[in-house]
Amino acid sequence: MLNFLRELVELSSETNDCIGVESVQKKLIERLQLFHPKISWIESEHPDYSSSVLASWGVKDKSALRKGVCLVTHADTVYSTQDLRAFEIDSSKGIAFGGGVADNKGGMVIALGALEKLFSSGKLHKIQKPLYLFSSSCEEMGSPGFQKFIKELSSQLSFVLGMEPALPGGCLIRKRRGNRYYKFTIKGNSVHTGRDVQDSANPTLGFVKLYELIQKLSLLYPHLSVSVNGVESTPFKYNMSAEKILVTMDMRFENYDDARSFHSNLEEGLRKLQFFSPNNKNMGSIKMELIDDCPSFESEMTQELKKAQEIYSRIEGTSVLLEAGRGASDCCYFASKDLQIIDGLGPRGGAIHSKEEFIEMKSIEQRATALADYLEYLLN
Repeated sequence: MLNFLRELVELSSETNDCIGVESVQKKLIERLQLFHPKISWIESEHPDYSSSVLASWGVKDKSALRKGVCLVTHADTVYSTQDLRAFEIDSSKGIAFGGGVADNKGGMVIALGALEKLFSSGKLHKIQKPLYLFSSSCEEMGSPGFQKFIKELSSQLSFVLGMEPALPGGCLIRKRRGNRYYKFTIKGNSVHTGRDVQDSANPTLGFVKLYELIQKLSLLYPHLSVSVNGVESTPFKYNMSAEKILVTMDMRFENYDDARSFHSNLEEGLRKLQFFSPNNKNMGSIKMELIDDCPSFESEMTQELKKAQEIYSRIEGTSVLLEAGRGASDCCYFASKDLQIIDGLGPRGGAIHSKEEFIEMKSIEQRATALADYLEYLLN
């Protein structure tokens, strides 16, 4: 499995690199075909992203569809291989480094390892419930081309197993915050700053007022995590005031009602927010777009979740807990009433999305074994 992981890590697959992402998906399909699934390419609704992959086993009739189990992984990474560390093994520490080695190429390899174990033992084609594997091409961007497809697929499932990296200490994830991603476009008029500054409805002033509004609302909603994480003036020219400023804002939440209430207050505040040129002849504008709306999920500690805890603890030889993850993943888009979700079934590791991203190598085999045992339990 480590050799195949090396092959995947060495393929550059930054989300916007459609050719690179597709090359990872093709490698995935090559391995999946050994286990005789039905495989479909799912075309993206968004033109900037490549297709995703859906594999399935045991889908016989519609009466059984609601009982399905889906493994969720993704082929894309945040950075290209040129920006991150190449695949490298430190045998003395039992770890491997590389861009995407944990998120999510290690998780993909673990899913394949589990399927191989079930296939080799003859159990894969004796399953009593449908099994799916979904591999997104753009998870790191919130799978914008596949959210509708994911929601349709979720209606056929009773269980979702996410292959994202484990939390520190190897913890699995039964709860994730949702996130909303906003884009603000602040427009004004560009003038010569040495001569005509009195005529400028400078969007920088609009940004200051917007930031003040966001900070004020953040204090009213202490349970939300709100971050202005990008500001860009365009086009930038020396001696000229800005014509337009683009602002991005990230909001994380556990309670969807809080997110909606914040949104309503933000809309109300923006309706009242105005900015003008110093001579009051020109007025600027602020437009808000919600460009990603990812729900939260929380799975109760049911018998099925307790069984996962028992299996993973036994195989890893330590107590494996089910905890809350602070970020979002594709599993959030599957969330619906009565659907149980466990994420973090990927490798133990750390430093995700950095040059020092790593995995504990032994966790690949251990987690493939644990996943195979758990799938056997869920599918029969």
